[in-house]
Amino acid sequence: MHDAKEVDGRAAEAQDHLLLRERLVTLGQLTATVSHELRNPLSVIHNAVYFLRRRLAGAGGLDAKAGEYLDIIESELAASNRIIDDLLTASRVQPPEYQAVDLERLLQKVLSDIALPARISWRYRPAQTPFTLYTDPQLLGQVLRNLLVNAVQAISGEGEILLRARVSGGGIDLQLSDSGEGVCEDDGARLFEPLFTTKPRGNGLGLWIARDMVRRLGGELSLVAGELRGACFRVQLPNRVAHDDSQ
Repeated sequence: MHDAKEVDGRAAEAQDHLLLRERLVTLGQLTATVSHELRNPLSVIHNAVYFLRRRLAGAGGLDAKAGEYLDIIESELAASNRIIDDLLTASRVQPPEYQAVDLERLLQKVLSDIALPARISWRYRPAQTPFTLYTDPQLLGQVLRNLLVNAVQAISGEGEILLRARVSGGGIDLQLSDSGEGVCEDDGARLFEPLFTTKPRGNGLGLWIARDMVRRLGGELSLVAGELRGACFRVQLPNRVAHDDSQ
């Protein structure tokens, strides 16, 4: 029999989760409206930056200082759009659409979207056991994208990111390690809370969204000890090994 305190703790956790979901529904309604209103001026600013680049380049060349400030504006525009995307993703709950997924091809697409800085080397260590991954490529792609962006932000200078895949207990186990500063124990306990961040400019939604998506796929996302000195995130997904498909 379960201990009464354990049962009460689970009930309280379930209640907190329900309240959080209710808040997110309200947040989603507000986010959809606010995001639409913000996209328009951001688009106007983006077009203005493009116009200024063309005009200044045609008027004798774009000096270094002007180019630097235009780069800053474009960088801030991209950051603002990512925040809007994260808010929309956090407030949108859709059932997974399962299909056979080529993990390496999905990784290539994610990496092309992110464009890792030249200062960071990337390594992928595929599983030794053949497997067929049945999952939602959109959800898993977003999970990997969020984890990679988090890893890039954790590495201040030159560094390394490693993704290891292996078949484990009838499922697929992905571990993404970085060579950043790592996560202290106190922060690790709160790392997946919505709006909690250790970064000066983070919005605190990326890891929470990633864990929510992994759970919607029937798996789990956790912080574990990795092969590199920094943080390591483990994605455990249910799966069928290729040689079991015919059974």
